Amino acid sequence: MAALKIYALLFPSVDGSLLMEESSITITRTTNSQPVHTVGNGYAGESPGAAMCEFDVTGAIPKDGFEFDAGKKMATLTPAKLYVLGPGGATLKGECFIISDVTRHGVNQEATYEFRARGPMKLWS
Repeated sequence: MAALKIYALLFPSVDGSLLMEESSITITRTTNSQPVHTVGNGYAGESPGAAMCEFDVTGAIPKDGFEFDAGKKMATLTPAKLYVLGPGGATLKGECFIISDVTRHGVNQEATYEFRARGPMKLWS
């Protein structure tokens, strides 16, 4: 019989402020490599690309106002400092550009605020 476990949470922050209203985060790391095909080898390997890391964060909007509004960062293309505390105390951190945001609401659902950030490849440390 397998032992019961407690599973990790991720805690994101932007510019030093913990996002307490966050409800989901997706971190996508991409190599952007290109496949290399040759006559002799067929698929011969990968040619390095511009690796990057993307963060998609969704959170609830409290009635008193936005916890975080990326508009100023987006309007001036000013990098934001993203920091994610993860499993076993591992962290993923660095500067990223916030490239889009979405405010959403509908019947029988909470109002949400989502933003997407993009930056250089990051490693958990």
